[in-house]
Amino acid sequence: MIGRVCYPCSRQTPVVNKEIASAVAGHRGFTRKKFLDAIPLDLLRRYLANQGALTIADGDTIEEAVDRFLQGLDEETRQGIDEEFHCINDIADRGMDYLQRACQAHGVAADPEWTREHVAMYLFLEYPRAFQMAYDFYVWRTAANSMSHHQFSKAKAKFNGARLDALMGAMEAFFQKQAKGERCKMRHYLEGGLHLLLVARGDHLQTQLVWERGEVRTTFFRPAKEDVLQFNPKNSVLSIRTAGRGTAERDQYIDAFGRHVLQKTQLELRLFTNTTVSLEPIRNGSFDYEGNETIRWIKLVEVGMRLRGATDLVMKLRSDDLRATFREDLPGIRLTDGELQFAKLKFMLGNEGSAVHPQTVEIRPPSYTKLNRRRDVAVVEAYLRKQGVLLA
Repeated sequence: MIGRVCYPCSRQTPVVNKEIASAVAGHRGFTRKKFLDAIPLDLLRRYLANQGALTIADGDTIEEAVDRFLQGLDEETRQGIDEEFHCINDIADRGMDYLQRACQAHGVAADPEWTREHVAMYLFLEYPRAFQMAYDFYVWRTAANSMSHHQFSKAKAKFNGARLDALMGAMEAFFQKQAKGERCKMRHYLEGGLHLLLVARGDHLQTQLVWERGEVRTTFFRPAKEDVLQFNPKNSVLSIRTAGRGTAERDQYIDAFGRHVLQKTQLELRLFTNTTVSLEPIRNGSFDYEGNETIRWIKLVEVGMRLRGATDLVMKLRSDDLRATFREDLPGIRLTDGELQFAKLKFMLGNEGSAVHPQTVEIRPPSYTKLNRRRDVAVVEAYLRKQGVLLA
């Protein structure tokens, strides 16, 4: 979930990060013509008004008129508008339930005959806080499929202003020391018993060459990144998805969350263990691949395996059904011969509303899981927990 934050053209707006969603969802389904045709012309004119008046010549389509309008803008502004179009289209295409909830929460009367894109653009222009709320939940939906999980000993979490301010202050100090900016913005929601925290923060300054009035100039900008935290008070598990590739941000969140939200002492945190994922049931053969009333079957399709010995062999094995491969093609190798570093399973679900294709689940100890469909996550996680793969 790495990327730049989208800011509307010369407008105050909430932070919405196109590339966070893009990294997971890939912006499937975006077509400029379809998007523009679904938005009323008056809203489109208001959206572009800060950059000038949109004129439509005789015989022009809306797409042609907008393309001509955009060609008259500088590259930075044009890219910003394109990013915002993707943001609005993403939430319209795959987060309509969150748009509806935001309308209800903010008292917005959206006409049921409006298209999804119409609703999203209307909130974006007229009710930015409602759009912020809907987009935050959409970001959580995309990020929650791929998070690291860290279980604390039982503690009473309080998400009041003082504790959240202290958490944000600790993260601001951390990012400032990393030369990633001085400020953070944090938004807190309660969803289905889970506490969600979305943290917008800076990254290292970057340099970019841009065209301006026929000349090339150098511009400096600090990309904005967004991290997602989820806390389950029932089992004291903190799940994290950070924008960085390293572990420094994640470890700092664990420490700051434990000290300020859970009020853990430094000694308690030093004794903290974050092993919440185990591959031992898959390695020792106790994992049940038969499924249950909602899971038709499960297959092991990939593993990373280390065989200790004179050469300390590390290998990756992949097939449509690895258990059959070991049984029929590689009878001399068993999973118990080595140490499993990761595994990928395919789940075929048979419950109503589930996908027609198997869902892939990646498992990496000590704390990482990745699922490719958020809607089926509860069913899959419950099964993995029962099998002893998820420990929290």
